[in-house]
Amino acid sequence: YNALQGKIKQEVIVVDPVGAIVISVYIIIAWILQANKQVRNLTGLAAEPNVLQRFTHVIYNYRPDVVTKIDSVQASHYGTNYFIEVDVGLRGSMPLTEAHDIGGGLQTQLESIDDIERAFVHLDYEFTHMPAVEHKDV
Repeated sequence: YNALQGKIKQEVIVVDPVGAIVISVYIIIAWILQANKQVRNLTGLAAEPNVLQRFTHVIYNYRPDVVTKIDSVQASHYGTNYFIEVDVGLRGSMPLTEAHDIGGGLQTQLESIDDIERAFVHLDYEFTHMPAVEHKDV
């Protein structure tokens, strides 16, 4: 009302619209950065090394008496969670029923982690082959 009566200087009147523009630009930039991050996660981006290290630690401590080797641990984003694929080694002489129970138990333990949506556990007894021969590259 004071501006209409000429009591407020004309130069000061522009402060409100300029402030609104500055705040709007800040919000737009913040949303673009957040959208970029979420789109990357939704498109199956590979997990960060520290996340893989945390998952590998769980695998390493699961039945160290029978797991002879951790061949590979791969994880990719699935929304806010991860799909994880693990290749572990067991003794070649181990009975199938025991190997199946170990693989199923490891899968259950991995899937109990909040960040993991689904775990795929592959059991093997030898590691001289190349993973590319056994699995399709994505």
